[in-house]
Amino acid sequence: MSECLDINKIARSFRRGTFVKIIIAFYNKKSNIIRPLTFSDLKKLTKLADGSLGHYLTKLMSLGIIEKDELDLYSLRQIVPFCYLFDGLPPCTYIGLLGFKAHHTEPEPITALKLLKEAGVTVEENYVISTKTALKTWHPETVKGLNFVLISEKELFSIPQIEERIKEIVVKESTIRPIILDCTSLTKTATIAMYNVARKYFMPLIYIYEETKELYWIISPEEVKNMLLEKFKFKEQLDES
Repeated sequence: MSECLDINKIARSFRRGTFVKIIIAFYNKKSNIIRPLTFSDLKKLTKLADGSLGHYLTKLMSLGIIEKDELDLYSLRQIVPFCYLFDGLPPCTYIGLLGFKAHHTEPEPITALKLLKEAGVTVEENYVISTKTALKTWHPETVKGLNFVLISEKELFSIPQIEERIKEIVVKESTIRPIILDCTSLTKTATIAMYNVARKYFMPLIYIYEETKELYWIISPEEVKNMLLEKFKFKEQLDES
């Protein structure tokens, strides 16, 4: 996959949101994992007839959302944004920004990762977009553990170019785990770009109030879930197992 999923296109591909039942079935709430399932497993969990289930699986596979291996096990290939339909949130990838040190005592992404952990969100991978100039203002020890994606000064002032760099990371990580975006720090153009990507591709977005060390969900996982359910016209009670 070389592009972020077009949710509007996917929504138009289905006359109703029954396929959401299939997506939800892959998540095991007790163990907080996304697991592979057999056709029989999916039939039992979704309560769909063989014909309907087969039809939806074929369509979902053609869209690259689900895949089937040589053992006939079905897996959720495209984790983002469908993972936000789950009531729980499996371990995530964090994508943030880092600007000049200036008056800051701690890199904003470090603060964000701490606050996410306190909020019960497990982050397994992180990416931080910055520039060489900005990164040089921070002592190496203060940014230890952060994985940097460096952009040029020219890119920094172009919203479309920053969006593309964010999307490159999203495409890479969206088949692996949920993603949380952070629009704190760097420049206004970067903040806008992060917001645009979050809204267009249905991902949670946070902002950190540095003075009070508070985490604010600009777009929460629950909001993403509700937006997806509305987009997919799904109004039934979700039954996760």
